[in-house]
Amino acid sequence: MKNILYSFIAFVLLFSFSSCEEENISGPTPVVDAYDCDIVSGLNFTDFNGAPIGQWGTPNEKPGGHALFPNPAWDIVQVMGNTDVKLVWLIPSESSCNEVPSDFNIEVNDQVIDTEKLSDLSLVNINFNIAPQPNFAYDLSNVPSGYYKIFFQTVDDEIYWINFYRADSPVDPSGVIGDLLEVC
Repeated sequence: MKNILYSFIAFVLLFSFSSCEEENISGPTPVVDAYDCDIVSGLNFTDFNGAPIGQWGTPNEKPGGHALFPNPAWDIVQVMGNTDVKLVWLIPSESSCNEVPSDFNIEVNDQVIDTEKLSDLSLVNINFNIAPQPNFAYDLSNVPSGYYKIFFQTVDDEIYWINFYRADSPVDPSGVIGDLLEVC
């Protein structure tokens, strides 16, 4: 009986180590999406001063210590943080009522974002390489209403993103938020 138990434990350990080795050999897989870069599964609503005013769904975001406001936005969106940003991509997105996987943050941290593909999908590419800055604003007056992800790369080459909604008229947060909440 002991031999069977020892054989079973040895088999489990051997299988565990071999699967870890396979993962390390393959390394992170380059992706465009980091949980679908064109899907918004939730929004963190903020007022014009950046104060939280509500939430819809489960945001599939990786803000990296940065905050976006207001959300929903109309004419300008601002991003503030404590790490200098050198590149920004604005990606048109669609809403999804699907929940974010519970291990979303773990999965995202293991992924490599393909910046060339982000550039291909982006409505706007902003390059701050000459003078990186932690805070920036973007004029949305020429951007159609809808859901967006704003991706940004910091000077330490980390890529973060935040979801937002661009309203088609000056924002009454309670009205727009009420409309967005009815989507799902």
